[in-house]
Amino acid sequence: MKYYEVIFTITPCSQDARDILSAMAGEAGFETFEETDEGLKGYVQQQLFDQSALDDVLAAFPFEGTHIIYKVREAEDRDWNEQWEQEGFEPIVIRREMDDGGCEMADVKGKMADGGCRTLVIHDGRHLPSDINLQTSDISIEIDAHLAFGTGTHETTRMICAMLMDIFNPQSAPEGFPFGSPRVLDCGSGTGILGICALKLGAASCVAYDIDEWSVDNTRHNAVINRVDDRLTVLHGDATLLQPESQSAASDSDAIRQSFFDLVLANINRNILLQDMERFVGVMSPGAALILSGFYRSDCPLLEEKAHSLGLTHCETRHDTDWACMRFLKALLVMLLMFTTGLQAGNKIFTDRVKSLTSVVNGDWLNRPVMTLGSSEQMVVGFDELSHNYHRFVYRLEHCEADWTPSEELFESDWLDGFNGNPIDDYQNSINTTVLYTHYRLTIPNERCRLKMSGNYRLTVYDEDEGDERVLQVEFYVVEPLMDIGISATTNTDIDHNDRHQQLSLTLKYNTLRVNNLDEQLRTVVMQNWREDMARHNPSPSYITAQGLSWQHHRQLIFPAGNEYHKFEVLDVSHATMGLDRITWDGTNFQAYPYATTTRRNYLTDVDADGAFCIRNSDNVEVDYICDYVWVNYELQAPWQGDIYLDGHWTTDNDRSHYQMTFDAGRQVYTASVLQKQGYYSYQYVTENGSFPPSEGCFYQTENRYQVLVYYKGTGERTWRLVGYRGIKTE
Repeated sequence: MKYYEVIFTITPCSQDARDILSAMAGEAGFETFEETDEGLKGYVQQQLFDQSALDDVLAAFPFEGTHIIYKVREAEDRDWNEQWEQEGFEPIVIRREMDDGGCEMADVKGKMADGGCRTLVIHDGRHLPSDINLQTSDISIEIDAHLAFGTGTHETTRMICAMLMDIFNPQSAPEGFPFGSPRVLDCGSGTGILGICALKLGAASCVAYDIDEWSVDNTRHNAVINRVDDRLTVLHGDATLLQPESQSAASDSDAIRQSFFDLVLANINRNILLQDMERFVGVMSPGAALILSGFYRSDCPLLEEKAHSLGLTHCETRHDTDWACMRFLKALLVMLLMFTTGLQAGNKIFTDRVKSLTSVVNGDWLNRPVMTLGSSEQMVVGFDELSHNYHRFVYRLEHCEADWTPSEELFESDWLDGFNGNPIDDYQNSINTTVLYTHYRLTIPNERCRLKMSGNYRLTVYDEDEGDERVLQVEFYVVEPLMDIGISATTNTDIDHNDRHQQLSLTLKYNTLRVNNLDEQLRTVVMQNWREDMARHNPSPSYITAQGLSWQHHRQLIFPAGNEYHKFEVLDVSHATMGLDRITWDGTNFQAYPYATTTRRNYLTDVDADGAFCIRNSDNVEVDYICDYVWVNYELQAPWQGDIYLDGHWTTDNDRSHYQMTFDAGRQVYTASVLQKQGYYSYQYVTENGSFPPSEGCFYQTENRYQVLVYYKGTGERTWRLVGYRGIKTE
């Protein structure tokens, strides 16, 4: 990369004049500056140098009575950090207090072992004093700055590094950033210090690019010496690499254009940030963070206005002298909407007196309850009330719209044949169990009520003996298969190839149904393992014909692959069975201990039920009232990674805290104890917002089940009918 060296002479010369000139020249494309006794030396790429723009900048210089002259010459291809390379530099230390978001640049000696803080040390690899004692939580980055900018001494670099330390610190992580192990994009990498810092703090991978060939080579070199080269991809080019129409070589562009990033870093001058911000946003995943620096405090309003126009939310601004650093967040879209509205289908229990809620159609316990309208299929609902006392439980049914709100435009007689508000007469006390319970059971349809219309349904059980207390609810589907759905899955997705994701392709045939207005007549829902919190609602089709729709290479149909569910089985309380380390009796209850889970760094093939569960025992007879209850003691051996929860089809308590794990900092383990009935259980660990923590891993080989639901509302109709359902299992 060829540069011009522009020598500025300022009369009279002052530090304020130097600072203002460097800021204004940065707007004209200058990348870096060196202070001289008479003023500044500025460096600008020859292909970007615009002399008329520079003259306009100088003409607008705000200091009255200050005169600036300059001369231009071709810069020699020299090492911009030659002094650092030859003489080394005193290690740069950034310390983050665990309970304080402040940033400080500290001396090395005497401050490394302070309690309650995490320390980042940037050094040259040859001048690290022997008396530095890095703690296990400290990060060491070695920078060999050959012909590239960025050793960590500049305020902007330090601020971004400090912000990264906060993002990856569970006790100071910003609210709304959901990624425990993000994919990072480093724009204008220089020495690669920011991408390397993110990787050492816990990022899963990083793609970096720089327009300077020397910087590209230097970033690769620094990745090797910091042992992160297996997770850092370095490309030569500028932000046009982010565009689909980029004409760069496929090996360069594909790494970015086929990726979404959870964290984007850019330490560049203001004008380049304004120019490229739209491209940054285009490759950010929902919920991703954008961290910007390389500009002055006075530039913040302009950058915030640009970010707001692109749909970003401003989260924070930090300052160091006159320099600024800003963080923005991209909206979580549908996923965030589902969490805030709470309109999620599934089974829920509202009282501690009830356990083991099941809803199974024709014995298919691996799936959520889906019945075909007019068929002989039956849904069996069962639950246990933890006593031998009879309770008069009554169930009521209601028809719901596609978004699970009640169907207010329908009469009950439109969808129900028979009576509503029926008592549950089928019950049985437990026999020879240490925990007393009564099992209640009902079927839908039955001799008292039959369903006449397709759609979403909610069954709610009330306890008349407790003042009509709402006890539980079951949400299920009734489908009339009038449309045909085609579905396939691939691990060669539009954002990565055989890496961490799976992508669906869909087709839909209308058959005899008439669709005149797509937006008003069709609703589609696509789920992975029946998880509503990960559902994709109404993705826009790629192709529309008179006969139907098609979704191909659709980014909204890309799902994180996750990992296989954990599993265990309690078939007999007298000895351990599959997945159990041991089972004991403590004098009051049985205590079951599944094998402790450790961080899963590699994919291992395993057959699981994708969150489903089945109540059963060794003989698999009379399981409803003979199976006992045991306390299941879960253990996840992993460092702190935020709040962790158990998740599966069986985690039905409305109070989610019942499944929250407790972290033991001394042992570095998460633990939880849950009262569960004998049977087979599959489960996974998730963060508070439902994403996968780093310890779980994310691998394209994971076997998952996908479900597609299609709702239709014909012209003049008063409700949404469920006219299509299809599920597949990836292999």
